Amino acid sequence: MPDQLFPIGRITASTTTLERIERAGWDPMELILRHAAGDFGDAGEEHTEINEETIRGKVGTILSVHSLPDGAVIWVTTSLEPTGEAHTWMMCPASIESAMVINTEH
Repeated sequence: MPDQLFPIGRITASTTTLERIERAGWDPMELILRHAAGDFGDAGEEHTEINEETIRGKVGTILSVHSLPDGAVIWVTTSLEPTGEAHTWMMCPASIESAMVINTEH
C-alpha cells in the first residue's frame, strides 16, 4: 500500500454502509487506506484535482467514490481542518437520499 498522503482522523460510518461494503466482500478499512493513499476511485478528474489541491493546502474536503459490484456507490470523505484535525466519513449516498425523503415526510 502506498504511503498515506493526509491524516484520516476519526472515522465515522453508518451500519448500513458498512454492511453493504462487507456484503460485497470488500474491507471498509481497505477503502479508507486507498483513499488516504490518493486512490480516489471513480471521483472523476474535477474532484481529483480538488482533492490534490486540498492535500497540498492541508485544509478542505477530500472525496473518493467507489462503486460496489451490486451498483451501490460508497463515498469516502475526509475533512481537513485548519487546526490539523481530520474526520473521515464513509457513506452510501442512496441511504442518505432515502433518509432525507423519510425525514421530509414527518
